[in-house]
Amino acid sequence: LVYHKSISVFNDEECKQCVWLPLCAGGCPSKKIYHNIKCISFKNNPNFFIQKVKENIIQKIVSVK
Repeated sequence: LVYHKSISVFNDEECKQCVWLPLCAGGCPSKKIYHNIKCISFKNNPNFFIQKVKENIIQKIVSVK
């Protein structure tokens, strides 16, 4: 539990101020701790994220048919 609290997005000022927080939920804890990667790859490229979500939705629709 101490481990979990130490990597909480609510303890990170950058995360608390980020508009992506509701979507990324702070990213992968393992990447934060072991690879020093805090932010999601699409943070600075929202168009990429939107395109991926669109592709995912289309794929789900097609697979249902």
